[in-house]
Amino acid sequence: MIHWIWAFVFIALIAAYFYRKKEQKRQSQKDSTAAENSQPKPAMPTARERFQEIQASEKGTDKSDRTADNTKKTDEKGDETAPKKTAMDLCLEFLHKYNCDVSFDEEDDSIIDFNFQGGFFRIEVWNDNVVNILYPDIYRVTLDDYDEISRVRKAINEFNSYQFGTMFYTINKETNSLRVHSRHICNFPGIGVEQSNIMLYSTLSAFFESRFRFFHFLNRVTEEEKKQK
Repeated sequence: MIHWIWAFVFIALIAAYFYRKKEQKRQSQKDSTAAENSQPKPAMPTARERFQEIQASEKGTDKSDRTADNTKKTDEKGDETAPKKTAMDLCLEFLHKYNCDVSFDEEDDSIIDFNFQGGFFRIEVWNDNVVNILYPDIYRVTLDDYDEISRVRKAINEFNSYQFGTMFYTINKETNSLRVHSRHICNFPGIGVEQSNIMLYSTLSAFFESRFRFFHFLNRVTEEEKKQK
């Protein structure tokens, strides 16, 4: 009987020893994780700072034609070792390339306003791959003009049935106006700077055609109403 008691005590001591080792290891890992989290992380540069870096690097670039040609080929083929540029990076590269007048939202770093070929646009960066491009205030109507608001709605419905992007309107009670806007969502599927520049240029240029088409539909709705009277 005594042997069984000592055997039980011995097993209990071994179990307690391993349990204590396990708890010490767990606590050590917890302390290590807490120490890592307590370390101050480097602040990510804002969109404004990244744009300034692009401008500064462009001014400081002084390379031979051969180096520039090799850089272009690397961009076209894709450099697997280089970090992929985000949608924000690609948009900033485009805005710099075409000398766009850029302003950054003070409260939301993902919003960029800019001018392109005489048109005012806004980029809303949703994530590292997708941006929403807005062409705001294409047309304004006072909220008191019910007939024109009705025509605008019909023109927007006609446009959205088969045209590029999306046309929509918002109501601003402070200015007592209805405003028409156009939008298009761009996806950057891991492409390089040259390809993204082509895509953004085509997208922004298409907005001007969209504006023309909207007014075409609006005029057609107006003419049809005149014929019915």
